[in-house]
Amino acid sequence: MVFHKDLQEDAYKIEEADPVKSKAIESSLWELKTLQCHFHPDVAKKAKRIDQPLLKNDISLGILLETSYSDLYGKETKKKVKHAPANFNPPKGITGLPSDKLNLCWTLD
Repeated sequence: MVFHKDLQEDAYKIEEADPVKSKAIESSLWELKTLQCHFHPDVAKKAKRIDQPLLKNDISLGILLETSYSDLYGKETKKKVKHAPANFNPPKGITGLPSDKLNLCWTLD
């Protein structure tokens, strides 16, 4: 559930120990903290910018905030895969057993 309200300040009360009384659900800051743990590294990196101190010179927020799914998809599809993972542990022979007689006839190179 996402709330979009025009607030002058955040409703969250950081001093309140009781989560119900802290008004955390009325805050939007929890969304940013959740995005900092996002599976996509670009999304997580942009969400972590909120924890960094503000720069003295103005920066274009468009570069930081206006990333679309198409941009993310395009960036991922342009990456070159160095080694496509097929197995976590590389197989040793046909059956994986070192004592198997088939290993004498076949190799997986």
